[in-house]
Amino acid sequence: MRSVDEFVVYECKASERYRRVMSLIVLEVPGGVARFLTRAGDLVRGTDKVFGLNGTVAILMGETPLEGALCAVARYATRYGNGTGLQCGAAGFPQDAHNASDLQNIAMRRYWAAKNQGGYVVVSKD
Repeated sequence: MRSVDEFVVYECKASERYRRVMSLIVLEVPGGVARFLTRAGDLVRGTDKVFGLNGTVAILMGETPLEGALCAVARYATRYGNGTGLQCGAAGFPQDAHNASDLQNIAMRRYWAAKNQGGYVVVSKD
């Protein structure tokens, strides 16, 4: 079984090789990872990789520009109400980062910025 780090490295290398984009979102929703996964049909595609990370969800969206990932998060928030307290950090490759480590660090930094603001917040820019 691969870790989130291994998948991010693989997807970044593939995106770089084929000159494609990808997005990584990190979010927290009340009810935990399991509850999120039962409700996230409009957010998570079969090709996306989903990871539970200490109470947060990381979703790796191959061939998805950051704007597309943010639309998916907005659909989820709209369907389940902006009162859910969803906090999300998002980063795109290669627009925000040029390697896997930076992509993960940026997505997490933005997640923590959203978390510190509280309420329904999505941070996709520094």
